[in-house]
Amino acid sequence: MISLAQIREVTSLAARTLWKRMWTRSMLTFLGFVVLSASFWLAVSLNETYEVEVAVPLELHDVPSNVVITTDLPSALHITLRDKGIRLLPYLYGGALKTISLNFRDHNSNGHGRIMASELQSQLVKQITNPTQIVRIKPDTLEFYYNYGASKRVPVRFDGEIRCQTGFFVTQTRVKPEFVTVYAPQSILDTLRYVNIKALHLTQVRDTVQRTQPIATPRGMKTVPGQVSVTVICDRLTEKTVRVPIHTLNFPASRVLRTFPSLVDVTFKVGVNQYDKVTADNFVIALGYEELLSTRSNRVRLSVRSVPDGVSDVRINPSTVDFVIENIPEEDEESIH
Repeated sequence: MISLAQIREVTSLAARTLWKRMWTRSMLTFLGFVVLSASFWLAVSLNETYEVEVAVPLELHDVPSNVVITTDLPSALHITLRDKGIRLLPYLYGGALKTISLNFRDHNSNGHGRIMASELQSQLVKQITNPTQIVRIKPDTLEFYYNYGASKRVPVRFDGEIRCQTGFFVTQTRVKPEFVTVYAPQSILDTLRYVNIKALHLTQVRDTVQRTQPIATPRGMKTVPGQVSVTVICDRLTEKTVRVPIHTLNFPASRVLRTFPSLVDVTFKVGVNQYDKVTADNFVIALGYEELLSTRSNRVRLSVRSVPDGVSDVRINPSTVDFVIENIPEEDEESIH
């Protein structure tokens, strides 16, 4: 019977033998040719002419303490360089291009700073050695907006579309914080009433969803904070029926309304979490005196005048009732008073 130690010894011997056969002289020769070929290919490739795009960081300095930048400069300037591959490597991987610094005081005018990319050519040329060429610069115009602290606090509104799975519905959409501070030119602040979040679109929702959503701001406007927390609460739909009395509206003291029946069933759809909270007291069915006088028959169609939030697909059964308007005898009216 073969022992476990013998099996291990045989396995180890086989592995050493296989490793020695792999590292024969012919194998080493093959690997040498592979390295040589790769080196030759790399040398030829790096000698070819290429166009590459690199990002140059931008910064704005010397901004006065009483100035609020409402729309920043882009974080980087993108330039396309043309040269042989070997000379492009420092720009791609060597950090040869340093941050371009712009002075606020040299480029501000009535709340708006504008710099043509061609103005930056001199700073770029100092960082690029011959014969590397600058082919193009993007964007071709740099802009920033600012003001001197003019602000307004306004509410944040939800914007977007939420679609739930079949059998679910949106019960609540919350935005926090509910108010943000807006910095903008006074002409914008004078007419500003609210700001919207960047449109949020969700589908197949069946539970509570939370998202961090930026606020939609045009150029020249900045909000603090710049993003808000959006909570969308979905609930499963169920159906409930309650018995609701029919009330009167604007009836004179000498008249009384009798309906047949006096109570009707109101059936509606509501979320499971609100099922016990919605009762008959949350619904109002009322018939107005003038409305009934103008009716040519003694039958009238009912409608729900007050429906609680979170309730949908409201139905009344029966939807029409017979009615009679009766006079109250004078003695009964006096006893009432």
